[in-house]
Amino acid sequence: MQEVFFVSGQAASGKSQFTKELAAARGLTIVDFDDTLQKTIEKHSVLLAEIGMEKFLAQVGPERYEDLIVRALSEFNQGKSIVLEAPFSKQIADQQLWDALVEPFVKLGATPKLFWVNVSPDVRRARLISRGEERDREKLEKIDEYLAQNPTKIPVVTHVAVDGNSDFKKYVEALKDNV
Repeated sequence: MQEVFFVSGQAASGKSQFTKELAAARGLTIVDFDDTLQKTIEKHSVLLAEIGMEKFLAQVGPERYEDLIVRALSEFNQGKSIVLEAPFSKQIADQQLWDALVEPFVKLGATPKLFWVNVSPDVRRARLISRGEERDREKLEKIDEYLAQNPTKIPVVTHVAVDGNSDFKKYVEALKDNV
């Protein structure tokens, strides 16, 4: 039976590393929100120059999520089990938005599961600083303000909480038969 997993969490929570470990352990195809970010930047370069990265990412978010789901469904329809990686911030905070997000997979007979990766604000700060991504530049310019405006919010939807400080390989091994 094909599997569909979603991995959510804030910037620098450890989503990417957890996703890689989960995919390796279960033979999943990764469909990453950021895989097409550069293409989106190129497509909307004028808008990005006008409003800056943070506002840009918020504005193009719906387009990017739509693209993510299309790419994921394409992989799923090829018979692959998948893991989708993205913040899913709005969707995990609203049951109706979540239900709409997973509905295409449910209609195809899947039972999507959500993993929510979380770390403390201090760890997020350190990781944001150390990774030095261009998309984080505005966050880093006012890091304390950014962290205060983006506090941790536990998902309202059913999920498995993942400690972003944990050894993901051991964590995923422990999950093998319980997912």
